[in-house]
Amino acid sequence: MAFKHVLVADLQPANERDLHTQEQASDWPHKIDGIPVRKEVLDLCLQLRRSYSGYRFHAGRGGLSNLKVSITFTDEVRKTVYSDVHVYIEGSDYIVGRVGYGKRYGINESDTPMYMIHSRKINNEKFNDHREQYFMSFAKDFKKAMKVALSKLTPYSPKEMAYINFHDFKVNIADVRSASQGKLNNILSPLQDRNVLLAEMRNLLTANVTFSTPQFIQAAEQITQADKDWEEMKRKPFNAYYVYVRMVGDEQWVDVVDVPDVNGRSSSSVETCSITSMNINDLPDDIKGKLAVLTIATNDQYMEQVGRRVSEKSFWVER
Repeated sequence: MAFKHVLVADLQPANERDLHTQEQASDWPHKIDGIPVRKEVLDLCLQLRRSYSGYRFHAGRGGLSNLKVSITFTDEVRKTVYSDVHVYIEGSDYIVGRVGYGKRYGINESDTPMYMIHSRKINNEKFNDHREQYFMSFAKDFKKAMKVALSKLTPYSPKEMAYINFHDFKVNIADVRSASQGKLNNILSPLQDRNVLLAEMRNLLTANVTFSTPQFIQAAEQITQADKDWEEMKRKPFNAYYVYVRMVGDEQWVDVVDVPDVNGRSSSSVETCSITSMNINDLPDDIKGKLAVLTIATNDQYMEQVGRRVSEKSFWVER
């Protein structure tokens, strides 16, 4: 089972069906970012935030689902609250995982409530790698759970982000190549008609190699340039930068992953590429110009010979 990387932008706000928008949660005393949670989950979240104020929590729709648990609030009333929440860091592109507390995580100790940390950086060998629990760590002790959370719920590096969405960008480049080849094929396609070929061959044999069919006349006008364009496209190296924009104080800085030969590269090799950090004003003018163009694009939009916008802060820039 591959880990599902979720953009913070894809997390949807709470609606009337979510627990923290329902009247039954209005007087629940344990809430984090407005989300009614188990007290144990609240303690985890608050301790994370004490370690770094940028931690944020989400339990609305979008991304991964959340477990829920009924908890007795008084002798007569039962409340339904969240037993786990998504965790992300303010200003980051991707959520960094989940924290929770309960006994519904598919583990053998199902009768014993445990703290749960879910992260891309966890490989729990007690479970097969096709199970979600492979990316979970469990602890009965709060301090142990916090130690795991602080070490595993970390921001994505620019190289990680480049690796995650490299495939989609490579597909964009492949589509451009296919379009160039397809243009050439479309010009040649009418020439496969037997009657057209016969008429033209007769003309070639009896005349001074002057084309008479509209198809051959049109092809003669277009094929030279299309053929030249395709030959150039086949030889053209597609190189790119993965650019991640971040704030350092009041200034914008960029982390730039240099990815040469997009067509000949696998996703896994992206993490071996070099990375440079600099003030955004120090970017070369051509890269800065393309980056400016991409900022008006929508997420996942590709612009030929410019690049692809991945998110608010992440871009592929062709060079």
